[in-house]
Amino acid sequence: MKRIMSYVAMFVAAAALLCSPSAATTTSVATSTTAATFASPRDAWCVALAGGSPTVDALGDSLTLGDSVSDLSRRSTALLGEALRSDGAPNAQVWIGGAIGGSATADYVAGAKYSGHIEFTVNHPSVVLMGWGTNDWAGNIPVAQFSVQYQQIIDRVHTLSPDSLIVLVHMPWIYNTSLTSTRGSQLPYRDAIRALATANGAVYLAEEWGFRGDDLNQEDMPDRIHKNANGQNVQFVMMLATLRALCF
Repeated sequence: MKRIMSYVAMFVAAAALLCSPSAATTTSVATSTTAATFASPRDAWCVALAGGSPTVDALGDSLTLGDSVSDLSRRSTALLGEALRSDGAPNAQVWIGGAIGGSATADYVAGAKYSGHIEFTVNHPSVVLMGWGTNDWAGNIPVAQFSVQYQQIIDRVHTLSPDSLIVLVHMPWIYNTSLTSTRGSQLPYRDAIRALATANGAVYLAEEWGFRGDDLNQEDMPDRIHKNANGQNVQFVMMLATLRALCF
């Protein structure tokens, strides 16, 4: 618990610096009433949160979905929804239909097999949380191609839901030697995600800072890729602290 609380303090402080300047779902889907009339997506998120009905659309691969944990209630997205509802936003929803194991950015660009999940953002979620990069790296997708594909996704979301606050997540480092021994450095992908966040006025969430080194004791990622329930809890705390810090 002491470790978790230290993460809260750290990320509440960090989120203010990282924010922009100005499958199934955890609950039934309801269209957000947010219109493109706010000064910034951050303002739109804070209004939705204060109004008690924020929506978070979580997009990404298995590290976003958390399907390495069989108990749905212990996954980070479920914990996030429950925390938002219990902390003063009783109608908060977290949508996870667009978080699909094994997916990469190429699967979500226009015309690709999962592009419908990007089109779904026309329902104006308060936050669109994106967590790709691991499978692009593991698939040896060139960083330049990864960046172009990611930008295409961001552009489409901006078109469909201009008031949605975009959060780009860099997941913890992969330390599984069966992957790291046959792939290049993960750093360029991290740098690309951070650059995309800066260029698009998005929030950048660096999850690697919440996890201990290469997790040699297997406390959070037993296979040194996917998070167990402990790791899901760390991920949830970082998400919640980052989002709350934008408004409080």
